[in-house]
Amino acid sequence: MKARRIAAVWGGALTYLPRWTPKGVVVTHWWAGTCACGTDDNRLVVQFVRRSARLDWVVSDPDQIDRTRAGVVCTRRRPAAVINRRAIFYRKRGTFQTAWACIAVSGRWAPGFDLLRRLTISVTQRADAGRLRALDLERMVASAHAAPRGSALGARFELPSRSEVARMARAFRRPLLMPAELPRGFIYSDWTFAARAQPGYDDRRQLSVAFGRDSLFARITWTVYAGADRVDCPNRTSQRWPRRGVIDGRPIYVNEAIHGVSVWTCLPPRAAGNVQPLEAVLWYDIRLHGPAMLRLAMRMVGKAKAG
Repeated sequence: MKARRIAAVWGGALTYLPRWTPKGVVVTHWWAGTCACGTDDNRLVVQFVRRSARLDWVVSDPDQIDRTRAGVVCTRRRPAAVINRRAIFYRKRGTFQTAWACIAVSGRWAPGFDLLRRLTISVTQRADAGRLRALDLERMVASAHAAPRGSALGARFELPSRSEVARMARAFRRPLLMPAELPRGFIYSDWTFAARAQPGYDDRRQLSVAFGRDSLFARITWTVYAGADRVDCPNRTSQRWPRRGVIDGRPIYVNEAIHGVSVWTCLPPRAAGNVQPLEAVLWYDIRLHGPAMLRLAMRMVGKAKAG
């Protein structure tokens, strides 16, 4: 189940996860990132824990800038081991231990992109209680295998389960607005919470939910803020963000930027059982943009229900 959710924001053909992990190792969180300036800076990070030890599983283009700077490369180097016919490299620097491999693949970041032929896969651990042996790290990397496709079939979509929304609401501790629909094929991936969105600048509570459709470049982020804001939630006379429309009594604002489109609404106290003002923001990748997508995004924001 989690493999599909991870693949949703990276792409199943390029999502490689360990088939084998030592006892007690569990997945806690994941995210995919890009600088949007070039596909050689893309990376997927999956975090595992074992007691108080943390493991970072990273999948990237072999030319990803942090990899090359750190020397996590597979050229001109003798492997530490060969496991499952894969050359596995290993090193220890200070308290950090890293095992990695470079594997042949065949996949694209998104339709229209060039075919990607290789990936670098690594796992790094901090030396702490529950730490693994070097051989365990090497075996994890050697067991890497492709994940299933991270999307729903046909016109279907998959929202987070009720139990998952309940966990989000307990963390947020405020009325939590959630969308009732998604674009076709999109599925729920993961969520994060911050007691202060940007400490010292934006001290509102923030909960973000990620959705994807089997690609790094087909992503939606749904974010809810609780607290007063003076930037994105203007008054009725503000000219910075003129209303694009009103849905179910909610003002809808839109900002079309270079890399993505933001659609949001601002709710005053008591509008949805809330004591503090609420802001619900939907962001989607610019590659998804079009009249139909914008209409759907506005409807998702305007008709979101408190979970």
